[in-house]
Amino acid sequence: MKLNLGCGNSKLEGYINIDCDETVKPDQVINICSFLPWETDSIEKILFLHTIEHLEKRLYPTIFSELHRILQPDGLLILAYPEFEKCARNWLENTHGKRDFWEMTIYGRQSCPSDFHVSIMNTVEIKDMLDRTGFKNIQSREEIAAPYNTIVECQKGNPLPRYEEILDKGIFGDKHGNSARI
Repeated sequence: MKLNLGCGNSKLEGYINIDCDETVKPDQVINICSFLPWETDSIEKILFLHTIEHLEKRLYPTIFSELHRILQPDGLLILAYPEFEKCARNWLENTHGKRDFWEMTIYGRQSCPSDFHVSIMNTVEIKDMLDRTGFKNIQSREEIAAPYNTIVECQKGNPLPRYEEILDKGIFGDKHGNSARI
């Protein structure tokens, strides 16, 4: 099973196309900012293209944890978003005389309530969040046709232990009764 999260009008054959806006007629209307309705380790591939910048950054840890949970071991996650620094530079320099376009890459097209960019996208931060969530083989590159956009590909790895798990192991020991030194 493959998911196209935040599909908007870009529906893909072979994917379950998901959006929170029912007017774009997705296969499923789902708010992806909380628990996702798929079983653990059940999804082969997730496309999350030009959607994350529409969501509040405080939600990213929850979203990435849920995407990690539902992906199969070594499952693939592909993100794409406008790289804020490049878009802002293009706006400042009025690259190709398209200042209005560059402003839309920063703030969204604003054609409907969900078409606003609410988070600054920075690949260093995104890769760090994915790494802390337990993703592996995290690679990034520019979109070929739009080098101001970034594509990040990664695979589900083992999640990093939570602070509580480390503390529990240090106090109570592992299953063999061995305490870790803290």
